[in-house]
Amino acid sequence: FVELEEGVEGLIHVSELGPGKVKTPVGMFEEGQEVTAKVIHVAPLERRIGLSIKRIDEEAEQSYYEEYSATGAGHGGTTLGSLLQEELVQQQSRARASEEDEGDE
Repeated sequence: FVELEEGVEGLIHVSELGPGKVKTPVGMFEEGQEVTAKVIHVAPLERRIGLSIKRIDEEAEQSYYEEYSATGAGHGGTTLGSLLQEELVQQQSRARASEEDEGDE
């Protein structure tokens, strides 16, 4: 259980503590330690708030992926095809420069 503010508690289920399996939260946190968590469930009638630390990390990872994807393939970013095309153009330029150098001799 965590105190969200005076008189308001939230529960972070052991499965929502982090990636992988956590058998017990004992020793993971110290009393009074602040943690960042996402609200994943609110039951006002039961006065319960479910929280997750794991989902904060998952969302951060997802946002990094989405940001990368938005600048990546299909959006003017680097793809394997564009790298191969760039290398081919460079090889052709070097070949032409080499031919011109041989013609000057």
